[in-house]
Amino acid sequence: MWHYPAVFSIAQEQNTPPFNCLIPRNYGYIFDLIVSQDARSQGIGQRLLVGMKKWAQENNYSHLELTVLSHNVEAIRFYEREGYNEINKLMAITL
Repeated sequence: MWHYPAVFSIAQEQNTPPFNCLIPRNYGYIFDLIVSQDARSQGIGQRLLVGMKKWAQENNYSHLELTVLSHNVEAIRFYEREGYNEINKLMAITL
């Protein structure tokens, strides 16, 4: 089964361009999970996550990942209730 590739770059100390490489992924990534405000607390998000987890298991993915904004406390609590754990922090600077 084909899994969508991930792209990464390696920068070297010399004045050479970064090296780009495609690697296969064995995990799924949830880009967006949006439930409208008036439809929340009805189990819709939970059912969507269950469906995505089932699909990922059927396709031999090792795990699912997602990104949630740090100020979105409601979503963080939801994902934690569903068994998701923080594994790293993404940091940014505004330019």
